[in-house]
Amino acid sequence: MIPKTQTARCDVVVVGGGILGLCVADLMTQRGRLVTLVERSTLATAASGNTLRIVHGGFRYLQSLDISRLRESRREQNWFLDRFNESIRPIPCVLPLDGRRLRVPLIARWAARLNSVLARRLSDEKRVPSPSVMSRSEIASEFGLEISPSHGLVWYDAVIADYQQIIADLASAIRNRGGDILEHTQLIGLATPRSAATSNVNACLECKDADSITIECEDVIICVGADNAEAARNCGFDLRRDSPITAFNVVFNVAPQMRCAFAIPTERQTYFAVPRGDRVVIGTSYLHSGEEPTTADIQEVCRELQEVSNVADVPWQLTVDNVCDVDWARIAADGKSPAKSSRIIQQRVGPRGRVTFAITPKFTVARSVAQRIVDQVESQRSAKCSSSMAVR
Repeated sequence: MIPKTQTARCDVVVVGGGILGLCVADLMTQRGRLVTLVERSTLATAASGNTLRIVHGGFRYLQSLDISRLRESRREQNWFLDRFNESIRPIPCVLPLDGRRLRVPLIARWAARLNSVLARRLSDEKRVPSPSVMSRSEIASEFGLEISPSHGLVWYDAVIADYQQIIADLASAIRNRGGDILEHTQLIGLATPRSAATSNVNACLECKDADSITIECEDVIICVGADNAEAARNCGFDLRRDSPITAFNVVFNVAPQMRCAFAIPTERQTYFAVPRGDRVVIGTSYLHSGEEPTTADIQEVCRELQEVSNVADVPWQLTVDNVCDVDWARIAADGKSPAKSSRIIQQRVGPRGRVTFAITPKFTVARSVAQRIVDQVESQRSAKCSSSMAVR
């Protein structure tokens, strides 16, 4: 444990205790680095704690033939299922094939076959069942969902059944390898070490229940969401080009009767109804204002859902009266398209040392982005060591 009110030392300070920061710290400690992770609130309660809790396998990217993102999502889904097999489980997802746009049985069967071919070529191990087109009666019998069209497309994603356990497992692994986690602590700035012979950086931290802490380290890695970007700005990163948007999910206090997630296509977007205990979560909706969702925003979601209620005999009432909660967070996005959300990785090397800043709004690829960050930092560290040895 780092002594409060004193100057301490470690190899890496990771700022941000969301899923990305936890994955970075986890990977760094696996490489034997002494890591201190700091979170200004409680671990994974901001953007990471307000997701739809679906770890998708990239099947959706077939519609744009984005094979690289499909492959990455599938690989990361497999990692989550392997690492947290008691907290994450496969979940069937049903899309009614109502004949509009690409939602026709022929195209759906073609997509399912293409997915199987790609899975074989990518040498993927099978952790979830393959997608298929099922009849209305088969879907009702298998999943307890009545749809209006004669057929539906069924594929499998993964759902996080015990979110807090995943966070606890990652935190425990970090601590077991010698890492330190400081909650209710925030980065207030950087300082140049007193010794001119070092290229390290001093991370100045402020704790809620103690005096300030200064930690000398080789690297500072900032993994904060768009809502908590002050730490990055304090370190000189220009975030003006990354306009945050609001992502929110609406929680309905009604008991789900189906045993699957359900895709609800509207004119504006496709929503997903996901059972979560004795409630149903509908998401994800976006606001380009970046502000907290209002009652009018929630009413608009409910209105859209009611307009397309003919695609399925939905066994609950998706009305404002049944809304019991709204999970929301600000996320970074390129331009105005949440579908093209940023995976920002910037780095700054100056008189105050090396600082890396990263954001990813996608829970599924957090580990993948963390791997890129760690590989980049470790590569530069090795190059620095080699250069020092050559000088000697």
